[in-house]
Amino acid sequence: MYFKGFFYWIAYWMEERNVILSFDMSEEVFHDIALPENDLDAYEYTSIAVWKDSLVLLTYLVENEAPKTIYLWVLDEDLKGAKGLWTKHLAIGPLEKGVEAPLVFWKDEELLMVTTNGDVVNYSLDTQKLKHVPHHGLGEPTNIQAVPYVNSIASIKPGNKIESI
Repeated sequence: MYFKGFFYWIAYWMEERNVILSFDMSEEVFHDIALPENDLDAYEYTSIAVWKDSLVLLTYLVENEAPKTIYLWVLDEDLKGAKGLWTKHLAIGPLEKGVEAPLVFWKDEELLMVTTNGDVVNYSLDTQKLKHVPHHGLGEPTNIQAVPYVNSIASIKPGNKIESI
């Protein structure tokens, strides 16, 4: 994920604590950010996202078929320090059976998620309700991803080429 001049991804270490690894694009330097101090372990689902102009961590326990509660952790604003000061901001759920994984925030107050049967649902933080999102041609739930779009001056239309001067 790219956010405020940094690329972020979760680094899974075999014998050490997992961290979020960041790469500062302007200084070309790597930093690691500790995950929240709680009982995150191999049974925990973890993903990163952007919410209300902050980097957030979404976690939930992977247990049987129990309804999931997704916890939203917000990273403090001092990204350069890379200390990993997290605040548990809210709990989403418990969600109805079949909701599998969060994808991306939409309009800050809506979280797109995928279900076990491949449907995409929209969870409103305001109303705390799920709504199915129509889609066509998406594959299995493990293959569904969502990428935030940011306005750019670069065209994404095919056939537009920058000619050499």
